[in-house]
Amino acid sequence: RPIIMYNPTDELLHVREVFTTESFLHLHLPDSDDALGDAPEATLSSPTSSEGMWQIPARSEKEIIHLMFRASQPGKFSGYVHVKTDRENMVLPVELHVLRGGLHPTPKDFDFGILTSSDEQRVVPISLLNSGTGSVALL
Repeated sequence: RPIIMYNPTDELLHVREVFTTESFLHLHLPDSDDALGDAPEATLSSPTSSEGMWQIPARSEKEIIHLMFRASQPGKFSGYVHVKTDRENMVLPVELHVLRGGLHPTPKDFDFGILTSSDEQRVVPISLLNSGTGSVALL
């Protein structure tokens, strides 16, 4: 997912550094296949050869970094991405929920009420999420 920053000022904003200390979060530059994040602290400092990449013009927005996620176990993952600029430093909270593979209905329980005859019908809308790797046929 891209992280897009908006510069609300009337001056050029320089992003100096972007980093995370979370091992499950991985950062990489836009239009780059080189992901960072295998080290305990992944850091991208303002590149000298691509200085304009991290300059955000006044009153505009710009994609500065891509955030990727990797996990081998289901669960709740919380972490932070730190962005340092020439004006302010920001801490962006990241929270992700990884589900175990399978079908996940919403709502979890269905209440059709009491049906008193075979002609009576009730409709309960449900949503199904398939977080597994295979296709599921609903009959």
